[in-house]
Amino acid sequence: MNYIFLLKQSQTVRILTSVQIIAYFGSWFSHVAILALLVKLGASAFIISLAVAIAFLPALIQGPFVGALIDRSEPRKLMNRLLFVEAICTVLFVFIEGGEHIWLLLVLVYIKMAAAGLYFTSEMSLMPKVLKPSELKLANEMHSIVWSVSFTAGMALGGLAVQFLGINAAFLIDASLFLVAIFIFNRLAIDIKPKATTESYLDSFKDGLNYVFRQNPKLLIIIALHATVGLTVFDGVVTVLAEHTYKNVISVALAIGFIGAIRSVALVIGPFLFSKSINKDTLLYMFLGQGAAVMLWGALSHDFWLSLVGAFFCGLFTTTIWSYTMTMLQDSIDKEFYGRVVAINDMFFTAAAVLTSIALGVMMEAGMSGGATLIALGGVFVAIGVAYGVIKRKIALKSQK
Repeated sequence: MNYIFLLKQSQTVRILTSVQIIAYFGSWFSHVAILALLVKLGASAFIISLAVAIAFLPALIQGPFVGALIDRSEPRKLMNRLLFVEAICTVLFVFIEGGEHIWLLLVLVYIKMAAAGLYFTSEMSLMPKVLKPSELKLANEMHSIVWSVSFTAGMALGGLAVQFLGINAAFLIDASLFLVAIFIFNRLAIDIKPKATTESYLDSFKDGLNYVFRQNPKLLIIIALHATVGLTVFDGVVTVLAEHTYKNVISVALAIGFIGAIRSVALVIGPFLFSKSINKDTLLYMFLGQGAAVMLWGALSHDFWLSLVGAFFCGLFTTTIWSYTMTMLQDSIDKEFYGRVVAINDMFFTAAAVLTSIALGVMMEAGMSGGATLIALGGVFVAIGVAYGVIKRKIALKSQK
């Protein structure tokens, strides 16, 4: 089975993939506009990094609470409403006109990403219920490819739209795309009813925590591995480099767009290169490769054109790590706990993204260059790879006794 065959065979996959393409494209399309708007409003490097962090904060706060909601809700109705919330928030960005409105921008980013995160968790919980294990692995890889393609096109075209049409035009285009996504999503023909229960939300929440932290410690290892992808939140670094290092070569919006685009081209290529070879043994080399690539990017970041080379290599490993660790997690969850475990996973993932974004912002505010922060982050990935190799070896030796 391949990607094309799965798309032909499953209407559910076709519709969800179409919505992914439109919604993700729109999100990254307006992401450039948000960053450009922050620069226009005179936001500091810390505020920019904080805005990036807030984009990931909802899942950290919502965590397993929304997981309990997902496990008790009808997926189709919930996901449709979440897309509508994203569309409304995107329209409201056009009313932000001065530095005194930065707080409103941060609030809207939070609400928009809260809806987006809940939609993603709902989708990741839905797919194992409607797909076979072999289909699920392909669907996850397709999801990472779609995200990367949308990231590529969204960042590149978003930069061009901001440059030539203006920031507000980018927001309005994005809102229109969400309306198209809602229209397509309403064609989804699934009728999954939540299991009837008299259990309270609090008890459901506690059961989810107990399932992960006490009954299945193996899940914590997989969740931690998946969370490492959250370390690849480079938006704040790229924005600061664009504003202070590349501004004499290219505009801020175009620099952000092109770097994001070239990196996401590699995100698309990665799964095609590594899909057949990725397994629990080769995952170690994915982490080491990711670390080496981030350090290379940091070393080349002083020059805009060379930084494109570094950004490309940096993106080659990310989607494979994401899709494989997500599949590992989904394969290890009992059906009635999908929503809660995936939500806890999102909580760890976003915690890594938030802490990384804030830490990078603090490091740059303290005088550390963007390139140096990237090199330091690359070293973290190398350390994670080594740790994974040690843990895997200990588990293997224990199983042999």
